[in-house]
Amino acid sequence: MVDEQLTQVDENDNVIGPINRAEAHSNPKIIHRTVSILLFNEHKQILIQKRSNNVDLFPNKYDISVGGHVKFGDSCIKTALHEAQEEIGVHLLKSQLKPICKTFEKSKYETEIVQNYIAHVNSSDLSLKPNDEVSEFSFISVSNFLDSTTNNKEIWAEWVFQTLQNLDIQNLLKSML
Repeated sequence: MVDEQLTQVDENDNVIGPINRAEAHSNPKIIHRTVSILLFNEHKQILIQKRSNNVDLFPNKYDISVGGHVKFGDSCIKTALHEAQEEIGVHLLKSQLKPICKTFEKSKYETEIVQNYIAHVNSSDLSLKPNDEVSEFSFISVSNFLDSTTNNKEIWAEWVFQTLQNLDIQNLLKSML
């Protein structure tokens, strides 16, 4: 995983070339692509995950449904489909992913341009099992999600708050209330 080559981009999301994952995670001046998926079930609940203690950033913190780095040469959609399978064991079809928006997210460790997607699944079709990256899964109501990210900030991965600042995502979540 450390030698993984990510897609380095400029502030306009133009590809610069490959960048080593470790370098991208240690220099916030380097921008790289990532994806996220907000996954909702038939009850309009959002899937959240608790990151395992094995991950390099924000271990044991809660996060949105799915997220991952875009490897150099891969598309955002290919990465999103792969990450859904890898992180939560869900086989999504390309037609199930709807692009919402791109967000620019910066932390003291890294800077990312994130392609955000939404997908809907039937929770009875899922078999969520902890793995090396994720220790827990839960479907929670959007109102509980928003309440928790407001009142329990210390339990969430830092980038969740940057994602929630985007108006398109705010409007999407409000429509699920």
